[in-house]
Amino acid sequence: TITDPTGQLIYIEPADEQNHKTFNFYISSQMARMALQELKTQTDSTTSNIDSDDLKLSAFSLGKVWFDHLNKKEDGTTSNDERVYNLVASEQDLLGARMLLTMGSEDEEELMKAS
Repeated sequence: TITDPTGQLIYIEPADEQNHKTFNFYISSQMARMALQELKTQTDSTTSNIDSDDLKLSAFSLGKVWFDHLNKKEDGTTSNDERVYNLVASEQDLLGARMLLTMGSEDEEELMKAS
């Protein structure tokens, strides 16, 4: 994911009426690099207290993120009403998932024969 110099996650400004902070976790390093480049070109030092050159990619264990952040809050509850977390896959993964979801039983048999 994209972090600041201190290792804190960078969130996307709230885009919905509930003012959720959106955090993205990238499965593909290529997608993460593309997002970082895009964020660096859009980050303006007059609107942000973070210099875009200080932004970096950081790897996180999704299991640790789940148990330490997603599944509990500071007060001990398990709701994350003010935050939204997204897993961002690569385009290739998304196309493969779409293919699998739209396959019929005939397609499945053809795929099994081909392997």
